[in-house]
Amino acid sequence: MTLELILAVHELERLKRDVHEAERRDREILAALSQDARFNVRQRRVIGRALGDPHAEFRIGDHRADHNVTYATARKDLVGLAAAGYLERRSQGRGFVFVPARGLAAKVGRDRA
Repeated sequence: MTLELILAVHELERLKRDVHEAERRDREILAALSQDARFNVRQRRVIGRALGDPHAEFRIGDHRADHNVTYATARKDLVGLAAAGYLERRSQGRGFVFVPARGLAAKVGRDRA
C-alpha cells in the first residue's frame, strides 16, 4: 500500500469512531429528554430534530399540522422551547420562525446533568 492509502484508511477509521461517538451521545441526550417532564412528546421531537439539523426551522403552522393540534397548542410548544433556551424566535415576514439555539447540544447536555 502507498502511504497516501494508509493515511486515508487511518482517517476513515478515525471518522468512523467520531461518528459512532456522536451517535452514542445523541442517543443518551434523547433518552434523557424522554424522561424530562418539562417537555411533551411534540417538544421532544422538535429538540431531537434541532439537534440533528442546526439549520432546521420551525413554524407554528407547520408544527400544528404535523402534530394535528390547535394553533394555540403549537404556539405554546414552540414559545415554551424558546423560553427554555432551546430555540430562538426570529421575526420573518408577518410571523415568526423558530431555529435551534446556539449551543443547543451543550445546553441539553447541561440540563440533563
